[in-house]
Amino acid sequence: NDTFDIKAFIDTKKPKSALILGGGYIGLEMAENLVKKNIRVTILQRSAQLLSGMLDPEMAAQVHNYLRAKGIRLCFNTHIENILESDETALAQTADENYEADMIISAVGITPESNLAKAAGLLLSEDGHIKVNQYMQTNDADIYALGHVGEVNSFINPAKEMSLPLAGPANKEARLAADHIMG
Repeated sequence: NDTFDIKAFIDTKKPKSALILGGGYIGLEMAENLVKKNIRVTILQRSAQLLSGMLDPEMAAQVHNYLRAKGIRLCFNTHIENILESDETALAQTADENYEADMIISAVGITPESNLAKAAGLLLSEDGHIKVNQYMQTNDADIYALGHVGEVNSFINPAKEMSLPLAGPANKEARLAADHIMG
């Protein structure tokens, strides 16, 4: 079994600090749980805010304030160039700064595998998500796309398109598609 057991790692290594690469849902869940274990957390985010694409800047600012109040350090517009590790620590390097911690967790998001969709002539976003309508249909009415690969209109701002790579929304998208297919 090649899976990594983070609970066993924390219980045996007793890390005092962690770097989390990525400020999306998974990164924030990791941060929350590590703080509960009294581990100092720094989140390194590539964009100018956490949950980018999910929240507008004003709402994200509320999340930032909450996390800072919990003692979580936030670093924005941070592009990791290299990661080094030794027996004791890990180091994430950027062009101007090094971030050291006992452990690094990569929660940098997903990139959809959409080569087949592209070959089929489906409309894609710049980052490779398949564009769909409110029924999860692509520009080919006989092809549906949902879950991690689909791009939907935001519930908050319907003019904005976004990917929702989470189980809950994927389940709802599947129901929408199935209802539409069945009439």
